[in-house]
Amino acid sequence: MELKDLRKQSVQDLGKTLSEQTQSLTTMRFQLVNSSLKDTTQIKKARRTIAKIKTVIREKELAQND
Repeated sequence: MELKDLRKQSVQDLGKTLSEQTQSLTTMRFQLVNSSLKDTTQIKKARRTIAKIKTVIREKELAQND
């Protein structure tokens, strides 16, 4: 996901996306242990997406406080 796309979303939508990405990461980790995950770079991409979402949520929180 692009940062500009994430910044357009509301905090509620970002929360939903965050929970979906977290669930996806958990699933991928289980698949990795079971050797059924073909593309291991998906884990890295999911972790980075989660970090981006958390960053945007924090930016929006700080913007509201100002």
